[in-house]
Amino acid sequence: MKFGYYTDKGLPESEIGYRCPSWDPMPDGKKNVVVLGCSHTYGVGHSDTDHWVAHLSKHNTDRLRYWNLGQPGASGDLIVRILFGSQKIIYPSIVLFVGHCGVAEKG
Repeated sequence: MKFGYYTDKGLPESEIGYRCPSWDPMPDGKKNVVVLGCSHTYGVGHSDTDHWVAHLSKHNTDRLRYWNLGQPGASGDLIVRILFGSQKIIYPSIVLFVGHCGVAEKG
């Protein structure tokens, strides 16, 4: 119950709050890919090796390094703020944003 009754149930522990390795110190030699999104990107309910960013990060590992900065419940505004706050640390060459739009029907 580190962050409250509901917010940390089943989420992996991370010293930086994201589902990726620490970037201090930043490793050299590869292009950085930042992946942003909501709980689907973060991988709520999945193990560290089972969410879609983990599967994506198995490809092109000789040239690319993946940073999963997805956050459960993240809005578009929060995603832009996360990118703005991390771009001078990670220096991404590629930015992936994965969002979804819910469609409400009048019934």
